[in-house]
Amino acid sequence: MDRVLSQAGLPKLSGPIGPHSLTLPAFVRATLEQYPRLTASRLYAMVRSRGYPGGEDHFRHLMLHYRPRAQPEAYLRLKTLPGSRGQIDWGHFGKYRIGRGRAPLMASSWC
Repeated sequence: MDRVLSQAGLPKLSGPIGPHSLTLPAFVRATLEQYPRLTASRLYAMVRSRGYPGGEDHFRHLMLHYRPRAQPEAYLRLKTLPGSRGQIDWGHFGKYRIGRGRAPLMASSWC
């Protein structure tokens, strides 16, 4: 169930269980709020100096639950060089008479 929740971007229902589970989350959350781009290696060195007995691989796994996730964007940002893309807009302005017939009147503009 935790795997499915984490793939959907939702937090786990409960935190990690261990001897430092009561003190470690408070320090990690406070540090990540102040420095959100801090690497897991540097954070591991900080908690290791405070007495965390676990290994670095396990600590990296725990950081997946504490690190704030970026909000997904609902649109695609296009990054292009100037002049590499263009846009054209079409407009319909009714019909006009040519002799006995009627023809559509359309116009375009380039952006």
